[in-house]
Amino acid sequence: MSDEVIVMGNGIIGSLTSIKLAEAGLDVRLVGPMDRNGSASTAAGAMINVYGEVDKPLDDYAIRKLELGHKGTKMWRAMLPPEIFTAEGTEVYVDEGCSDLELAAFNSISKAAGSLISQEENTGRMHIPLPDEPAVDTKLLFRWLDRELRRLGVKSVAGTTASPHDKYVYCTGAATVPHIKTLPVFYGVGTAMLVDAQIDIPKRTVMRTPNRGNTCGMHIVPRDSGFYVGAGSFISKTPTYGYRLETIQYLAKCLADDFGVDVWQMGIEPVKGYRPMSFDGKPMLGPLEANPNTYVATGTKRDGLTYAPCIADDIVDWATGKRSGVFDGWEPDRKPICYGEDALDDYIKNRQAALQAHGRDITEVAATEEWMTATENAVLDLGVSENITLHPEIIGVLL
Repeated sequence: MSDEVIVMGNGIIGSLTSIKLAEAGLDVRLVGPMDRNGSASTAAGAMINVYGEVDKPLDDYAIRKLELGHKGTKMWRAMLPPEIFTAEGTEVYVDEGCSDLELAAFNSISKAAGSLISQEENTGRMHIPLPDEPAVDTKLLFRWLDRELRRLGVKSVAGTTASPHDKYVYCTGAATVPHIKTLPVFYGVGTAMLVDAQIDIPKRTVMRTPNRGNTCGMHIVPRDSGFYVGAGSFISKTPTYGYRLETIQYLAKCLADDFGVDVWQMGIEPVKGYRPMSFDGKPMLGPLEANPNTYVATGTKRDGLTYAPCIADDIVDWATGKRSGVFDGWEPDRKPICYGEDALDDYIKNRQAALQAHGRDITEVAATEEWMTATENAVLDLGVSENITLHPEIIGVLL
């Protein structure tokens, strides 16, 4: 019997990787629950974002993300049947009176994408068109992935045992793997809702704001029946129970305020998934230094869908004895990458913006104290360097 490549985790990254490995002639076993419960994939708005996720002037990391985003988008468009796409493009908007942070992100998107800003005369609302940023229906996508897995004869199982000579690929999202030593990974709890309301937006177009307060902003994604409206986000060390009423109320308020929807009459279905958030906010992609037969693919946060084809190709290269180097520096067992000198300032601005969206506030002094306490806890509990500058999104989970 030939050695297998065992892919742990059957979300979009794990499923697509298994398909690509099988197409390369490798013996593959895909491990994961049939219902994919809790997966980031099943609860996602499934926007294939590139410029839509830009929220500040471009640095080397952001440019690298854009390059991967462009490549991933082209690969998805070439791979998938047209009916899986529910939107062909995206439109980013801000209203008059939006926060300075949101307006700065909006202008950063315009500059990065080279797109002109238009403004409605009667409302003052401003728009940026992103015609090459589509969205897919995850139910239809998983049906396609599962058909391809069956066609290629990939064995899909709920659990497994393996030979020590097998190769392992871990696409398990935020779920911890006790015997693998990597950077910590947290649960980015994303809450959204499916609604049956009538919403006046351009046909087959995602409507979204820029990122807000360390979340992906308000977005409306057309589905075959109704719309997907998202999304709240917070970081947790463990899976969480149920849905946050605060998030549902916030999304309903955005629909009412921004699009005049009668939210009291609409039917909703809350959805929740866990985006994998690494300790330093960067992806964790590559083989382990201590065990080169194990490849870890996690920490992709909101970019897992967009990057999935690139990740799958890199895993095929690794499994067949090649190294592309496309993810060098993002190894899963690396030392944490410092956020940079803007870390504290970004935390304060985003913390205040997040609270103000829910009618609350925090002083700069109080936010700074939170930052200092989280840094002390990271040094004491996780053994990181005292000189670390933490990613603003993980401060709450370290308090």
